Amino acid sequence: FFMKLLEFIKENEENYSGISSFLEFIEDAEEKKLYVNVTRTGSVKISTIHDAKGLEFPVVIIPFLEMDVTVGSGTAGSKKSYVVKQCNDGSLNLVRLRKEYCAYSEKLAGEYRSEYVKSLVDELDILYVAMTRAIYEMYLFIPEKAGSGKNIAAVLTPFENHECGSRKKYEVKKYEEAVPVKELPVSHYTDWIEILKDEFMDLSQLINRDKVLKGDILHCMLSCVGNLRTGSAESYLDAAYRKAGMLFPYVKDMDEYISTVRRMLEDEKFRQFFYIKEGNLYQEKEIVDHSGNVKRIDRLIITPGEALIVDYKSSKDESGAHKEQALEYMNLVRAIYPELAVRAFLIYMDTFALEEVR
Repeated sequence: FFMKLLEFIKENEENYSGISSFLEFIEDAEEKKLYVNVTRTGSVKISTIHDAKGLEFPVVIIPFLEMDVTVGSGTAGSKKSYVVKQCNDGSLNLVRLRKEYCAYSEKLAGEYRSEYVKSLVDELDILYVAMTRAIYEMYLFIPEKAGSGKNIAAVLTPFENHECGSRKKYEVKKYEEAVPVKELPVSHYTDWIEILKDEFMDLSQLINRDKVLKGDILHCMLSCVGNLRTGSAESYLDAAYRKAGMLFPYVKDMDEYISTVRRMLEDEKFRQFFYIKEGNLYQEKEIVDHSGNVKRIDRLIITPGEALIVDYKSSKDESGAHKEQALEYMNLVRAIYPELAVRAFLIYMDTFALEEVR
């Protein structure tokens, strides 16, 4: 079941990369997408002949063994009804294949026989797969008709209620896998007070609320800036202006903030973070730590040789909390990309200062 979950995540992670969006998607997902096929059980398995190819089963029951090799009958179960032929003038025409037409054209009769042989070979191939899956016992139920005509599969078993061989007792193999036992630690209570502190402003934020607001707006705008080597700075700034206007409608003048972002993009010391020659760029990247807490990295750049973490800060913090946070991000990214050198940088948006965390 865990492997099924991992496969499900892998199939959908490109469209639902965030934790919240993925949880919304999985809640409304179709039940058949969440179905787990447990193969090693004693239950009856229902399969098509095509899906059973290459597999074996102790007992096989084929409830409808049919061979329908009709060509161009026009019924729902018919084989190919048309063939494409080139005319003398080079044009292409569709030729209808019906058995009654063959009496009027030897050429059409030849085409009909050719398609009939192909259809017969296909049916024999399917029949061979169906009749070679059983290890001990096989039961066939052969209807009189197949499609619009007689079922010619009966020719292969000409005796009514025919029984070949005798019943045999056999032992079903028990699939026992050695599962390693892992000791789980005793559950412990989380210090919820510390977690709740993250949900509220601290004293310094209340005192510097203007700086905090400016930092939030700049954060929002910078989240819209992609790789300037492949995208236009003006288009990114336009998107940043619109996004900030929606999230901060009470701020009337956004020109000052756009001007700040523009200066940052033009600053040479920040160039490596905004002009990326090769690699992948992730903005507002969510990462879950081993405790299940979601961490959001402002800008994560993965290149062939290293991983760069960029975190925007309103102003410098003398307590060291910003550095501790950056070190935590480095440990999380290093666990995901152990082969890369991981570096972290803090950008202070009030002074345009750049600091590498070591």
